[in-house]
Amino acid sequence: PFAHQERIELVRQWSDDLGHVSGDAARMSRLLGSLLDNAIRFTAPAQRQEGRVLVHAVSDADSVTIIISDNGPGLPDDVAAVLSGRQAATAAGGIGLALARQLVTAHGGVMEVMTEKGQGTMVRIELPRGS
Repeated sequence: PFAHQERIELVRQWSDDLGHVSGDAARMSRLLGSLLDNAIRFTAPAQRQEGRVLVHAVSDADSVTIIISDNGPGLPDDVAAVLSGRQAATAAGGIGLALARQLVTAHGGVMEVMTEKGQGTMVRIELPRGS
């Protein structure tokens, strides 16, 4: 509903047989919801007409990979500095992404954030499969 309200096309690409990941379901759900909310929220002002957020997931025998990408303005320089560890904090944000990375790491996974000015941001999370 939030994507529709903001006039953002939300595209889902995953199969129903992704498998499971081990860990705290409530925290992982909040993590993914927050990443999706941010992608919609920060794409909307920049892309009033053709904003798009893609949620893509694939799995193999060892892991599940989730990608959330948008065609928004990209991350501000100070937020990117927080993510890379060059800066401790910023009033504009970035702490949420740093904490998200810590949560993914605590679950045995890895998180990458790639951003390009005027092109958008992509967050890639790889988590080990549960049994």
